[in-house]
Amino acid sequence: VQVWSLDSPKSKYTLFGHSHHVYCLDFFKRDGQQYLISGSRDDTAKIWDLQKKECVHTLEHEYEVVCYVFAHPSLPVLITGGRDGAVRVWSSTDFRLKKKLEVGAPVYGLACLMGSERVAVAHFDGVSVMEIGDEEGQGGCEGSSNENSIAAIDS
Repeated sequence: VQVWSLDSPKSKYTLFGHSHHVYCLDFFKRDGQQYLISGSRDDTAKIWDLQKKECVHTLEHEYEVVCYVFAHPSLPVLITGGRDGAVRVWSSTDFRLKKKLEVGAPVYGLACLMGSERVAVAHFDGVSVMEIGDEEGQGGCEGSSNENSIAAIDS
């Protein structure tokens, strides 16, 4: 992953760690510090500390390509999706897997609105909306009936 400054034609530095193509990136903050999450065809998403310029954690997937990564704008979670038809919700504080939600078709995109606990998932069969919540006190839904719910929307 090459990191560039918008005011220079040369890259500032390179983050080494993925063993295959990188398909997606997103920035997020943790404890006031800037991080980057990258998703790759090597079946991983990597968390990069941009101050130290190194990988601080690797999120493993069981299956092929991690096509989409997403740092939720108002919940402390990272969301990954890929060709296996699963959306994984990870803690952005300790990077543990919190939930795995099945959409049943390859994931092509992720989006949400600031302040919402819902994530829109574009996939091969259409669009689904998932209520992801946050089990650590910011609108949590652990153990509730919607923990693994997927509400389909006409596409």
